[in-house]
Amino acid sequence: MASKIKVDQIQTADGTGTIALQNQLSGMTTASLPTVTTDKLGAGAIIQVRESSATSTVTVNSGTETDVITLNITPSSSSNAILIMTYGHSGHLGGGGTGRFEHRIRRDSTFVIKTYTERNSSDKFKASADSMTVLDFPNTTSQITYKLTSQRTMGSDTSSYGGSSTYYGITLMEVKQ
Repeated sequence: MASKIKVDQIQTADGTGTIALQNQLSGMTTASLPTVTTDKLGAGAIIQVRESSATSTVTVNSGTETDVITLNITPSSSSNAILIMTYGHSGHLGGGGTGRFEHRIRRDSTFVIKTYTERNSSDKFKASADSMTVLDFPNTTSQITYKLTSQRTMGSDTSSYGGSSTYYGITLMEVKQ
């Protein structure tokens, strides 16, 4: 149940007078708030967020760098940074083989960061966490494509992103500097 307060006057703090409230708020339905623009936000404010998760399966079974997932963002200022977070698992699928896979984040074609997973011959199936987080400074207001890629760098194993046992995605956040 909503409550109402009904008063005709409010006394001043020093008790020397009163404040009349008759019809002061008549007709008000919404508050008038100032528009907050990005130039009024402080450093560290999140300007925009982009996210994509994938449901299709991407298989990596060669020494060729393979795009796993991509996502575009257009920074509003060239001085802002982009916080990149990838998440997910890859599954090593080889039947008794070994394999080492490098997982990279690229800004367009520029290398940003990498990690790797490895599987030895005693593993039948191994799901590996392939999450990475990095703050990138692209120095542009043009559209950028960030991508998570994977490549087998050793062995004969196959790695799979997606499907019934693994998942993956990427989140991009523009951070005001």
